[in-house]
Amino acid sequence: MAFEALLRLGGNIIIPGTDRNSLRYKDLALDMGLWVTHHHAQPLGAEMFSRAWPDLEPSWTKHHEKFEALWEESINQDAERKIIWTLGFRGQGDVAFWENDPTTDGDAARARLLNSIIARQAELVRKYVEKPVFAHNIYNESNLFYKKGLLDLPEGTVKLFSDNGYGAMVSRREWDNDPRIPSMPAGDDVKGANGMYYHLSFYDLQMANHIVMTPVPLDFIASELERAYQGGIREMVIVNVSNEKPHLVPITLLAAWWKTGSSDADTALEAFARDYMTAVLKQSGTSSGSTAMCVSNTGPMLTMSEGIRPSPTLYAC
Repeated sequence: MAFEALLRLGGNIIIPGTDRNSLRYKDLALDMGLWVTHHHAQPLGAEMFSRAWPDLEPSWTKHHEKFEALWEESINQDAERKIIWTLGFRGQGDVAFWENDPTTDGDAARARLLNSIIARQAELVRKYVEKPVFAHNIYNESNLFYKKGLLDLPEGTVKLFSDNGYGAMVSRREWDNDPRIPSMPAGDDVKGANGMYYHLSFYDLQMANHIVMTPVPLDFIASELERAYQGGIREMVIVNVSNEKPHLVPITLLAAWWKTGSSDADTALEAFARDYMTAVLKQSGTSSGSTAMCVSNTGPMLTMSEGIRPSPTLYAC
């Protein structure tokens, strides 16, 4: 089970799914002692607008009172629970909000609208929750607004900087638009409350690796994690693993990083090989003790925009 695996790795925060799944598994996560937070497409953990009002245009300008009703319902349900409240506003289907509501034009006007919505969300949470903890994903258009100095967040909000889906701490592409804006704290924010939303699995409607191993070299992941830590990202880490089984090796690396603040690809790979194969052999009755492992870099090449490295192949010695 994903929740048990997270606890064993020393984690304490979970996004228990998106849309209907978030409601299905939330109570179990909380019962197991985990803090719950929300996907950036589902602020405050509320029901998706298009689920509640499938016949209405999901426009803030036209139906802001219906958005607020959904948010307030979710806040009421979880006001006494261990929640990190995600603030933000994206369009339905995880697109920029102006795709559903093209009433604003230009970055400044769109950022002002986003800021006002976030301020209203925080106001609603504070109505029911004493000393709430807020987080906001610096993702896509929000990253652009942040870099331009247009983003205004409630004081103390944890800023979650995201990779591009394939390991690099830059903005993600959307179809043929790939600006690669750095996704790291800037200026005085380096000393602030900074976290990250990191993908070991990604599904962006163009390419996906959610049922196979990540194509990103392990040493590149390690270097980006180290760069993030040195750049002030230390407050909170959310890792998108989707289907966790194919991603056990980089999950091992990430777990070591969030515990110690340092990461080493070779150490994580050897630790995973030793622990995993020892468990497999013990279950099969082949071995009752530790297992020596060989790590070979003679496997097939993985080519990524960030670099090239042989794919590690594991053998029992």
